[in-house]
Amino acid sequence: MAKQLAVKELDFQQLTDEHAKHSISSMREELAAGEEERERIASEGALSVEVRSDWYAPGDVADAFPSEYRILLSTGGPASRIVGELDERGQVINAKFEYQDWFKPWTVARLSDEDEATLLEYARQFWFGV
Repeated sequence: MAKQLAVKELDFQQLTDEHAKHSISSMREELAAGEEERERIASEGALSVEVRSDWYAPGDVADAFPSEYRILLSTGGPASRIVGELDERGQVINAKFEYQDWFKPWTVARLSDEDEATLLEYARQFWFGV
């Protein structure tokens, strides 16, 4: 039984990786389409864009800034998002593609270097409020 569960989990990881590859291929095409398309990405490329800040001492909010972001690309079953960290100026440091389906946890896709670079460039099209 344990072996059977491991195979099912591997299948979901493969499904995650395939979905990420397809999604990132579309992102690559959008980014290559030029400045007008990049503006559209920033305004319409996500269902939601959210940030959260680091831990800080109570009352020390003046020094708080967003340190993590989440870009929700699709929802329901399945859903996908980009998550990562921000620097103190609100610039994207890194990006991970995550995929989730009914009764499955968010799973990080395994990406090629080229796909990672595209995902990072795509995430950098958004404004994170800093």
